[in-house]
This record gives sequence, structure tokens and C-alpha cells, in this order.
Amino acid sequence: MRNAHVVTMAAGLTVLTAGAAGCASRHTVIVMDRQGRVEDELRAVLSRQVEDWNSGRIDRFMDAYWKSEALRFCSGGTITRGWQATLDRYHERYQTRDQMGRLSFDGLEFDVLSGDAALVVGQWQVQREKDEVGGIFTLVFRRIDGRWVIVHDHTSTAAP
Repeated sequence: MRNAHVVTMAAGLTVLTAGAAGCASRHTVIVMDRQGRVEDELRAVLSRQVEDWNSGRIDRFMDAYWKSEALRFCSGGTITRGWQATLDRYHERYQTRDQMGRLSFDGLEFDVLSGDAALVVGQWQVQREKDEVGGIFTLVFRRIDGRWVIVHDHTSTAAP
């Protein structure tokens, strides 16, 4: 009788373990599917940014940023706060198409933090007629009012 009880308990544990593994597996698939969807959406935002930059449309490039005074843009040892101040900074630094050059992003890494927050790390490069500059960036995205926007941008330039 005792052996029958042990076998029944062992069979029950096996069913519970298999069920838990199945739940974990389904959960993993759902999380991975959401991660993939979010990555695709963020890639689309970044692709539009590259397209807008390379077409000389700084104002449209800035559409990817949160239109808020709470936006933070960190670069060159300074923190610029607010969407308008960030736009003004871009206009000041890139007054001509030649200064803007041709932008590209590479080595993108995505970390989906939740359904409405993500971190993107990558490399940027601008090729101009006379020189080439580049570096790395870290972007914090939030889904606000149904669209992904950059709420924090930390961009650094690699040493020449």
C-alpha cells in the first residue's frame, strides 16, 4: 500500500512539473512575441528617423521624441531638457545639409522593460563630405498615447 501511495505522489508531481513547464513555455512564447513586436515597432521609429535626417528634415526627425519639457537629451557633457530646447540644439548644430551628413544606425540592442517601456543601445555614424563622426547612444522609449517616443537620449561621440 505504501508503494502505491509513493507512486501516486510521484505521478502527481510529474504532472504538476510538466504542467508548470508548459505554462512557463507558453509565457515565454508570449513574452518573446511581445518583445519581437516591440522591437519591430522601435526599429520602424528609428528607420523613420534615419530617413528624415538623411532628407534634411530635422523637425520630422524630432517627431520621434516626446514633446514634453520632461524630455532629456544628454550629449557633449550637457543635459538639454525639453523638446523645444532639444530641437533648437539640433538646429544650432546642424544648420546646413552638409553639416548633417548621412546618418546610419548599427548594432542595435533592444531591452523591452515592459509593455510601454524599452531601452535601445546602438551605434550611430554620420558621414559627411569632409569627415565622419560617430559614437554610441542609449535611448529610453515609452509608449505614450499609443505611440513609441524617446523620453531620454544619451548620445556620445567616439574619440577621433
